[in-house]
Amino acid sequence: MLSQLLHGLRKIAPILARRFSWADRKWEDEFELAAVLFRIGLPQLALRMVQKRDIDSRYAFTNEDILLHLKERNWTMPTIRIVGELGNLVRVAIEDVEIYWPRKFDTSELAWLWCEIFQPFDINPSSYADPRIPFRDLPWVVDGGACEGFFTEFCRRKGVASLLCVEMQPPLIEALKDTFIAQPNIVPISGGLAATLGNAFIEEGQYICDAKLGQQLPDSPLEVQCVTLDYLQDVYDLKGKGLVKLDVEGAEMDVLSGATNLLRDLKPYLAIAVYHGYDNAIRCAEIVRSANPYYEVWFRGCYGYFDPPRPYIMFAA
Repeated sequence: MLSQLLHGLRKIAPILARRFSWADRKWEDEFELAAVLFRIGLPQLALRMVQKRDIDSRYAFTNEDILLHLKERNWTMPTIRIVGELGNLVRVAIEDVEIYWPRKFDTSELAWLWCEIFQPFDINPSSYADPRIPFRDLPWVVDGGACEGFFTEFCRRKGVASLLCVEMQPPLIEALKDTFIAQPNIVPISGGLAATLGNAFIEEGQYICDAKLGQQLPDSPLEVQCVTLDYLQDVYDLKGKGLVKLDVEGAEMDVLSGATNLLRDLKPYLAIAVYHGYDNAIRCAEIVRSANPYYEVWFRGCYGYFDPPRPYIMFAA
């Protein structure tokens, strides 16, 4: 306990120095300090410190939302192991999950991506596994922004009947096809999700999972075909109440705008990452309710890495 306290004090010192030197300190520092207090066994003090700051009334964060974020900041990252090779791919093992990953991409970010999907719901603000979603009974799931395939694997383990994993980056599609080659009910789809059918260009980000659709850039000339969720409903003859999961780097509003028929006719469960932009949660909720006013919509989590904080996930049922 003493060593934890000393370690915590060493972490707190530079934050306090910034805190007293800035008239308008940042939320990032507030949450970092609170996370240290949480780590050394002072959760109530950590909670009170965050609560005393005025959070924009646009979103009502619960104590659970705030504590979830502090728990996330104290995650222990799992070990990444390379257990095989296949052409341009390596086979990566994290805990009991194995996937293929492009050899040219850094594997270090996979630990965090694994945590976002497989860490338990009660310590994971970015979890899509809301207890109100009956995964084992879902006839289909669309995994929009499938990336490494962890969410697709999560759904496979839950027994989902049919899985469409949509990913726009060719190296990741190649990896997804080999990861799920023995699973005939999983269909990797190469392309981007958008509001309309057409073509767009990939804008690369700091990390491989940050890539998004955008304008053609001199250093990123890769053009991809875009499809809509309504298009997928027609082509793959989706029936019943399935689930749409989206994490497409801020383009969630465009994708939902291309799902008017799907939302109206099938009213699937929704699990949408909304933290990329401050207004995204509200905008996504408006689009969903406009397409089908019978949706119940709720937000979860308090994403404190951006200023001001905003929800992690929008759920709808």
